[in-house]
Amino acid sequence: MGFGRPTASRRIGAAADALAARGIVAWEAGDAHEALNALNQHPSIGLLFTDVNMPGEMSGIDLARRVNKVRPDIELIITSGATIIADDDLPDRGTFLGSPTQWIGWCRLS
Repeated sequence: MGFGRPTASRRIGAAADALAARGIVAWEAGDAHEALNALNQHPSIGLLFTDVNMPGEMSGIDLARRVNKVRPDIELIITSGATIIADDDLPDRGTFLGSPTQWIGWCRLS
């Protein structure tokens, strides 16, 4: 077993596991374009959970802003272990959590 910071795939897996334990189905997307496609194909999706730093050309905050314009019904949770986003920079219905670990802990407690 290794020590140190968990890889992104392990953090995503842990977040998906925490959501699944609460009866929430999580869809994983490799980048913002995959996330937008999933949202278009599955109108029942009601929450976007994204990291600020995403692979590809669009950041997680840009993804959240775009989703807010086309699907204002979706709750938005933006996270980052490396960046802090001020409330004024968040789109409507956006919540910022400082790290995926905070989100996982929040899921377990709420």
